Amino acid sequence: MRKLGILLAAFLWFATAQAWVIEDFSVVADIQTDGSVFFQETITADFSDNRNKRGIFRDLPFVYEDETVGKTFKTPITDISVTDEDDIPRPFEQKRDGSLISLKIGDPNVTVAEKEIYNIRYRVAGVLNRFDEHDELYWNVSGDGWETLKQQVSIRVVLPKSSEVLKVKCFTGVVGSVAQDCETELIGDSAVLASAKVLAGSQDLTIVAGFDRGLVPIPDRHYEVDWLKIIKFFLYGLLLYPLSKIVRALWRRHSQREPLVPLYEPPENVSLPEVGYLYDFNINMQDLAAIITSLCVDGAMKMKVLDQPEHDIRGYQFIKLDRNKADTQIKKYVFEKIFLGANDTFTLYPNKTIVQSDSIFGPFGMGDFERESKRFFKHDDYFMSKRRPFPKKVSTGFGKQIGPVKFIFGLIFLMMLIQFVAIAVFTLQFPLGLPIALLAASALFVPRLIASIAPWTAEGAVVRNQINGYLEFLETAEKDRINWSEAQNIFETHLPYAITFGLTDKWVSLFEGVVSLPVWLEGTTPAQMSRDLENTGKAKGTIPRSSLSDDFKPSANYYRPRRTMSSSRRSGFSSRGGRSGGGHGGGGGRSW
Repeated sequence: MRKLGILLAAFLWFATAQAWVIEDFSVVADIQTDGSVFFQETITADFSDNRNKRGIFRDLPFVYEDETVGKTFKTPITDISVTDEDDIPRPFEQKRDGSLISLKIGDPNVTVAEKEIYNIRYRVAGVLNRFDEHDELYWNVSGDGWETLKQQVSIRVVLPKSSEVLKVKCFTGVVGSVAQDCETELIGDSAVLASAKVLAGSQDLTIVAGFDRGLVPIPDRHYEVDWLKIIKFFLYGLLLYPLSKIVRALWRRHSQREPLVPLYEPPENVSLPEVGYLYDFNINMQDLAAIITSLCVDGAMKMKVLDQPEHDIRGYQFIKLDRNKADTQIKKYVFEKIFLGANDTFTLYPNKTIVQSDSIFGPFGMGDFERESKRFFKHDDYFMSKRRPFPKKVSTGFGKQIGPVKFIFGLIFLMMLIQFVAIAVFTLQFPLGLPIALLAASALFVPRLIASIAPWTAEGAVVRNQINGYLEFLETAEKDRINWSEAQNIFETHLPYAITFGLTDKWVSLFEGVVSLPVWLEGTTPAQMSRDLENTGKAKGTIPRSSLSDDFKPSANYYRPRRTMSSSRRSGFSSRGGRSGGGHGGGGGRSW
């Protein structure tokens, strides 16, 4: 069953890969008398389905992080050469990228043949490990960073002289796998062999070869002092100070809140879009869908679905009923924009990317809708003077004011600050300039950002508490608390607000099987209608699959040093140490 799973994964990988395959990846690891290891990789590539390639990349790791001590060390790679099957040198370029040495093999002016053989030779120092009973080579043979399938992978480890202690073990699969879908063999008293078939690009063959202790010299490992990492840690630690100031300001704002009192009706004298704005400080398609629903509930208009299954299109026809039922200024505005004056109907196709330019629907009309909504807002009365969300001006507390542009940049900085402090303190992989830039930005934006986290006025605190209490009712409403004699009216009255708060599905499911389809909606459900209206004007399409350029571009998983268990403290033969990807070597590659 496991082999069947590997074959299936390999097939799926191959079906979406780059139209080439590695037929054979064979390696000879010749352990030298000085303790280094000389490798020869013979990669047989099949390009019969894509003859427009020029060659391959081979990424070789040489910087590792010892998993047992958390420190980095290097295994120098030297004497690199590349030839073809006739041992004729192939052109290649060599470049260091992070923890990798990346080889770009091939001639940019010559396309590949159907079958290409790449002989890659190199010497690596510092990859042998010493233990009490034996020494060993713990090696990731092909690596798990390939873009394509590997049909056959094998390695032969050759010792410089005979060994009485000679043993071998192998692992296959993704990094961390303990599967052993591979074969091993002892060849005399000076060589071992391991092989596996059909490995996906993200899978690897790993070998552990043990031999007599002291057979070859193994120098002590020298860990690097990462001063850059220490400096980064210090700088990111400094960033915690402005972050703590922001958190403190938010806590002060939170501590001003009154106890929550459940409210079973919408707040009085607060318009529907204003409720949505005070909830999330945003005007969006969700609020517009709520107003349209409210117009239908009030009897100002109704909606009818126009399905065209053969074209996979679902449209909505808005039918004018009574303009006088639009009882607020913002509802009158939406009503007029839908029917454009004297028109009695308007047809909308939410799934289409192009909508009428003179309609409020779509990304262009939303700006008009937001501006018109705020004309009738009272939210200026709900916040301290010059200290309200998204204001025209914000007091910094130092006799200065800032506009919305700097406020938005402050929010962007806050998001960056949280991200980098949360991630970088643990990984410390970001460039040194980033914490310096963030510290400089904190001096400019943090005081302004803290100033914009403004307290509510007494009136604003009451309205905020009413909105939260009403939201609590919509979120926690249960069937045994509903007056079912008024179920239809309760359902439709609160539906626009459920849409505003993003609770449409919950509200509809609560009344499922109890209320009938609203008379103002024909051919669909309120939940589907809400989703369609919210998606109006959003462009449909697919994100193109990114392709690798011809420039050096190592896999993202390999820019950081690979963590390895291959250390003087844990053998690949132990139950805790043996796993695929646990040794040195590995890396990956791709075509170009």
